[in-house]
Amino acid sequence: MAMRARAIAPPAPPPAPKKRVRHGLACNVVSILSKSAAVQEEIDHAMRQPLTDLHRIESCLRYWTAFVQIKCHQAPHEAWSPLCEAINIGLLLCEDGIGAEYQELFIEAQEAIFRASARGFRLGTFRLDGPAIATIPQALVVADAQLEVALRGDLARAERTMIERINEGNFFKAAPLAA
Repeated sequence: MAMRARAIAPPAPPPAPKKRVRHGLACNVVSILSKSAAVQEEIDHAMRQPLTDLHRIESCLRYWTAFVQIKCHQAPHEAWSPLCEAINIGLLLCEDGIGAEYQELFIEAQEAIFRASARGFRLGTFRLDGPAIATIPQALVVADAQLEVALRGDLARAERTMIERINEGNFFKAAPLAA
């Protein structure tokens, strides 16, 4: 039986590269802007949503734990930060109309924290006085209620404003202990 020779076809040439058609800078800018607008729309939508239960619970636990530690004289100095943050954010949410009737309570709580800090740096022990022990929990209860109704955007705006005010020296921030 004779074998027939088979002709081997040469390999197919590679496909020609696709020609890239440039539509000009205007089309690219429009494409980028439309994608940017879509992303911004998603961000805006997210900011109009309420806080998740997890976010709310974690926030509440942070500042309530800090308050209990401070009240029981078992707090490291870092425990003051969540407490200061909660009081500052609460005040800013009041200014934005979320619990506006409690604005004075938050101001009193800020003053209480400032008194404790000033006394702590002077005497070396950071403790709350009687009025602070009475005022701060009331403010934290209001802060809990604010987080129930605040939207993500409200909280983000309050956090940005808090940072701006701290940088301007208009808000109290727990300072680190000198080494």
